[in-house]
Amino acid sequence: MPDYEGTVFLAFGFNCAGDQEGVTTIWYADDVCLAAISTSIPEFGSDLPSVDIISKAGVIEIAGLQNNNIIVYNLNGTKVFEQAAVSGNLNIVLPGGLYMVQIDSKAIKALVK
Repeated sequence: MPDYEGTVFLAFGFNCAGDQEGVTTIWYADDVCLAAISTSIPEFGSDLPSVDIISKAGVIEIAGLQNNNIIVYNLNGTKVFEQAAVSGNLNIVLPGGLYMVQIDSKAIKALVK
């Protein structure tokens, strides 16, 4: 995605037709500011910590965790689950769909049936 810098001008308005006295209503907006939010996506890869991620009906099961931080995102990039310092096995109940499971700084896709 290209980086954009500079000023962005937005213009929008609402005009009402005049009434019998010729009065017209005009709405406008000025001093509109757009703010950029930077996001980072963890690396995908096979060098995940030695854990098993098992997709089941309504559940993502993660086995073999050793004091790992877990974050799960949906396809919109919204964080739907987060837990720190998990050891052992973890079952995360989620509606069906595709998710990104982040374990520490690495991530993998998981499909919940």
